[in-house]
Amino acid sequence: MTFQKAVGYGPTAMGLPMERQPGLHAAPSHGDAPRAPSAAATPQLRIASAAEFDALCGIDADAAELFVAAGLDLESPHAHEFERVEQQRWRECLAAGTCWIATDTLGEPAGFAALSLLDAEPYLQQLSVRRRSMRRGLGTTLIAATTRAARDAGHSRLWLTTYSHLPWNRAFYERSGFVAVPPHACLPELRAVLDFERRCLPAPDFRTAMCKLLDDAQLSQLRSQWPMQRK
Repeated sequence: MTFQKAVGYGPTAMGLPMERQPGLHAAPSHGDAPRAPSAAATPQLRIASAAEFDALCGIDADAAELFVAAGLDLESPHAHEFERVEQQRWRECLAAGTCWIATDTLGEPAGFAALSLLDAEPYLQQLSVRRRSMRRGLGTTLIAATTRAARDAGHSRLWLTTYSHLPWNRAFYERSGFVAVPPHACLPELRAVLDFERRCLPAPDFRTAMCKLLDDAQLSQLRSQWPMQRK
């Protein structure tokens, strides 16, 4: 079963083949970053259309300001190379029907998650939420949608790459059940992604892979198998 058929949120999610995507891509993930809590409404999800590519770019550019505020330089030539590659991957996810948009209380796109395959396993290409919509559960809801899609498609693991030292990256994903995985335990395509990120992005030593076991009974085994010290 494909991700698209498993999720079934809308017509663009049906009947489109999910191709294996071997390229070098994965973004600095922006989940529910630290921010003063505000009144929450239930996030609404839908499958993004190919015409909404610019909306995805706008969401990600807004979320990226968190990294600038944290002192990370996103204007280097290598960072621009990374941006070109990751945006092409978003286009592929849009075409495949495996990109979710979360809307705010006005129905405007406020966050998105893009899901593909690496090493024949589900890989979270990107998770971004606009700063004004953070701390309202959008990131958590998007993680739940991608987890459901991966599990319903018959997969046992969900992967991503992120920063280990930023509270809205690794710590956020750990609260969602992900565990840090050392590079030597990554399969070839994921390791290539991690190497590419470490070449292109600032603070390369803090880029890490993470995995979520979709069978909860195996989680403690994974944690003991892949212990990793925090940087």
